[in-house]
Amino acid sequence: MAGYGLTLLAVLIACVGAISPVGIVHAPGVALNRKRRSFLPVVAGLAIIVLLSGCMSTSEDGDDGNGTGGEGTGSAASSVPDEGCTETFPRRLDVTTDNPDEVPYLNKFVACTTPGRDVTWIKNDSNAVWKIAASYEGVDVAQLARTATLKSFRDMARYVYGYEVLAPESSVRVDAAPVDVTWTLHPGLSSMWVAHELGVDSVKTRSKDQLTDMLSRNSPRRRALITCAIAGYEVFGDKAGKLASSDPMEQFLARLGIGVETAKCARTWRRADYETGTATWDDVVRLTRASTFLDEADTHLTRLNRLGQVIGHLH
Repeated sequence: MAGYGLTLLAVLIACVGAISPVGIVHAPGVALNRKRRSFLPVVAGLAIIVLLSGCMSTSEDGDDGNGTGGEGTGSAASSVPDEGCTETFPRRLDVTTDNPDEVPYLNKFVACTTPGRDVTWIKNDSNAVWKIAASYEGVDVAQLARTATLKSFRDMARYVYGYEVLAPESSVRVDAAPVDVTWTLHPGLSSMWVAHELGVDSVKTRSKDQLTDMLSRNSPRRRALITCAIAGYEVFGDKAGKLASSDPMEQFLARLGIGVETAKCARTWRRADYETGTATWDDVVRLTRASTFLDEADTHLTRLNRLGQVIGHLH
């Protein structure tokens, strides 16, 4: 009995040591510099997203009692990746938040790690853009989703934010343990994404060549998209909660020039139409007046504004 008790005590101690709340709370952090592919010192206030990894699974967590839900069991079944994870990053992490307003975003993320917990993989299926940070310098981040649309957006984001971002419909590999990684909602970049997608949707139904011209070439249409994307960013800027109007959707449409075509976005887009012999601005206006876009964008921008106020206060 004495031997059994000592063995059980050792297991419990090992388990407690393995449970590590992941995230930086009221601590310095660093954000990834795109050019140097390393993290530079910034102030990272209260971490918004936190990862937690447990030590033991129960039947309620999906463990069938044969060791398939744990690590280091020695069984062949233990090599099967957790739900949503990959063979490279097989162990799933729980995603939690200190901010109740961010709960709707939680089920839009998948975060996984290696058995050695030395690398973090994050997948973003939300419609928002997030800043990535680590607790020390020299951490590399690899963008794993490289579509033309995502590359276009990330290139534009460099005009207003000099670090790596986690865009919608993308995933990243962070060469740091989950305990050292955080990501935080960025309202301005999220609004920029809405404007960028609006421009892409207005052109992609016309021809592949026009879409390629807009996404990857130094063309009038590309310059127009950059102008309009930056106009979307300026609805919130680097912090939300400072809007002149309580209606962020109204400001978003006004900055794009919907109904007020003296705005720089509308003028630049119409100039591109003239130079390319197309008339896509009418498509942009038509898309913004569709009920689906209005409902989804209004809900999204309103939530960004509310969350932005919370983030600004915490930082």
